[in-house]
Amino acid sequence: KSEKKPKEDVAALEPAPAPKTEHPYKIMDKEAPSGFSMDAWKKTYSNASSYDAAMQTFWETFDAEGWALWLQVYNYNEDNKRIFMSANAVGGFQQRTDEIRKWAFGVMDVLGTEETVLEIKGIWLLRGDTVEHMVSANDDANWYTWTKLAGKGLPPTDEVKTQVAAYWCSEDELEGKPIQDSKVFK
Repeated sequence: KSEKKPKEDVAALEPAPAPKTEHPYKIMDKEAPSGFSMDAWKKTYSNASSYDAAMQTFWETFDAEGWALWLQVYNYNEDNKRIFMSANAVGGFQQRTDEIRKWAFGVMDVLGTEETVLEIKGIWLLRGDTVEHMVSANDDANWYTWTKLAGKGLPPTDEVKTQVAAYWCSEDELEGKPIQDSKVFK
């Protein structure tokens, strides 16, 4: 009889897996903890007796050192021909943003009419002081212009507070235009 040769250890021949890197937001949470709780805010927004009560709580707890507010404006609004297609674009954008759900809140609206122009705009609350993590999580974020409204080094003005409340709380009209669709990312 022939002797059986011992099988080589297959695992020893395969390269070790690369160490898993933590998400930048997780690192930020460890290195620069914030007193603002996104989870608590989302529950407040969803369950408040009124939008006014929700916004009052938001401004009482907002941490401008650890979070920033961003105005989002779609760069290709002239391509928006139909309400349902624009609404689908908003839904798709929010689906592709799921990776950062723990560190993001936003309301996106489709404004205007098919007879004039349909605009996609929103205001987002993001952890940190940059939109780069949004762009990393969702390539579609490159199709938007992002303007910082408040955050580190930029305290929220009364005008910004009014604008945020309008975007997050309006149901019928925004900026003098009818709201055709509105989606909340929470």
